Amino acid sequence: MTHLVRHLNTHLYLHDGGWTPDPAQADHFTHSIDAIKTCLAHHYGDVELILQLYAQPNPRFDLHLHLFDHPPLERCLEQADSPQGMPPILPAAALEAEQHRGGTLATP
Repeated sequence: MTHLVRHLNTHLYLHDGGWTPDPAQADHFTHSIDAIKTCLAHHYGDVELILQLYAQPNPRFDLHLHLFDHPPLERCLEQADSPQGMPPILPAAALEAEQHRGGTLATP
């Protein structure tokens, strides 16, 4: 099984810090956590993780998972700094990203 990251709006695949339309040229992650850490490190919010289950990719059998089901990460972090604070439910990805950057967020 391999893991790919694809942008939700453009349908381009992550490739060496850029994007490509060709899934064969995309970065192939062995583990999903590596793909997620890469997205967090680069603040990619509108992406999905595609799990290709077979050695010979077949789109009929690919599994598409939205990685961050929340507003873009930057907006979550901006809200954390605002007087109103964070929304009632803080996505775990935003917490992990802020901790990765060396900060901490107060949860409601």
